[in-house]
Amino acid sequence: MDKIFFNKEIIEKLTNTEKMIVNYAEKNPEKFYNFSIKQLASNVSTSISVISKLTKKLGFKSLKDMQFFIFHNYLNLSKTIKDEKNRTSEILSKLFIQYKESIYQTAHLVDFNKIDLLVLKMIDAEKIFIYGVGSSYLSSYELSINLQKIGINAVSFNDFHSFLLISSQQKDKKTLIILFSKSCQTKEIRFIIDLFEKEKTDFFIITANKMINEKYSNTILYYTIEQSKRFVSISSKINQQFIADILFLLIQSKKINNFDKQYIDNLKILDKWNGK
Repeated sequence: MDKIFFNKEIIEKLTNTEKMIVNYAEKNPEKFYNFSIKQLASNVSTSISVISKLTKKLGFKSLKDMQFFIFHNYLNLSKTIKDEKNRTSEILSKLFIQYKESIYQTAHLVDFNKIDLLVLKMIDAEKIFIYGVGSSYLSSYELSINLQKIGINAVSFNDFHSFLLISSQQKDKKTLIILFSKSCQTKEIRFIIDLFEKEKTDFFIITANKMINEKYSNTILYYTIEQSKRFVSISSKINQQFIADILFLLIQSKKINNFDKQYIDNLKILDKWNGK
């Protein structure tokens, strides 16, 4: 990486030969620092007097002062780059460990009898409505899109009012509701769970809330790492997606005969779009 130690406006006022010397110093700071004035003149194909004049133009008393300035800034810049690389490596390492531990714990925590039950309900349903807000919506949306690819009528929602109104109009239909919510503590989720329980609506909850899991049998529990300073929901996000992918892959495997045909049909549709 080239190092830039001088203001562009200063460099623009230099002659082409002087610019060449500065460019050499910035690209080769260690060599530049160790050269004598004769060695530098030889390596940049110029005269000692040109180098001396350049150092004065740049405000240095001598070449040694310029060499020290270049090398000192080079060391500081190198340390900054090294620190940034170390910081990036540390963040990547921590994130990997959190993801790995979180998914590992969820894989051992999840009740696969409930997973299988939900899979059968999803295959049997005429419509599937999936609701989630924030990072929970990412998993609900991804699951709905994947289900659509294999011919299952699934729709995701992140707007509560739309979800409430549309789901309430499906009482006479064979509709399954899936709720993604880490805490299940928002007033919207509490309201919809109470409503579905009262109206005996077929629904499932995917959550990290152990109290909800103990209260309702129609839940799938996942593990989450609590973050003291949370800007993004690291473990809940990845584990909701983990559950969503498990559901999709199991459904795909159970619908494998239909899936092959649907997959071929989908390719034909895409080929038409691509003009093949």
